[in-house]
Amino acid sequence: MADWIRPEDLVHYEALGYDSFKLAGRNLPTEVLITRLKAYAGRRYDGNLLDLVQDFGCSGKPKQSLRTWKNRITSFWIWFSNSAPLKISSWRKLLDLSRKRGFFSAPKVEAPIFIDNRALDDFLEPILRMGGCHNRLCEDCQYCHTFAAKVITTHEASRKLILDDQEPLLQGIESGDFWRS
Repeated sequence: MADWIRPEDLVHYEALGYDSFKLAGRNLPTEVLITRLKAYAGRRYDGNLLDLVQDFGCSGKPKQSLRTWKNRITSFWIWFSNSAPLKISSWRKLLDLSRKRGFFSAPKVEAPIFIDNRALDDFLEPILRMGGCHNRLCEDCQYCHTFAAKVITTHEASRKLILDDQEPLLQGIESGDFWRS
């Protein structure tokens, strides 16, 4: 159900004929790019899978350069200003949440979600043995859901802090209070 590939699973995709893989977006700090390159070149990563597949909120991510920050804030501004005009108070709330979550620089809180990459080592084997998922309904199978429950943990304090900021934003979007009239 995901659009990412773990370093340990590259072999399965290479067997299908793939020989090029995208490791990152454009605005990641050099240190994060090096970590990802080492993980994929070495075909192993011990840590949070989100550090390899998420373009923000990376664990221990160093402060990004001013240029990277300006690129992100500009992209952010263009995307939202083209979507619909926001109230200034909505911008502030959105920026505060983005800062906490690590969109512009190192996260202000511990990662709220941790996916133990090494705990996923045997995940694909049953799927490969049954010939893939294309003939099964996720809701009937539940294999991925059950496996996820075993390997994903949450840091409750960070999760609560982020959700406390996120909920009013979502309510404002739904009610229309988020946008200028």
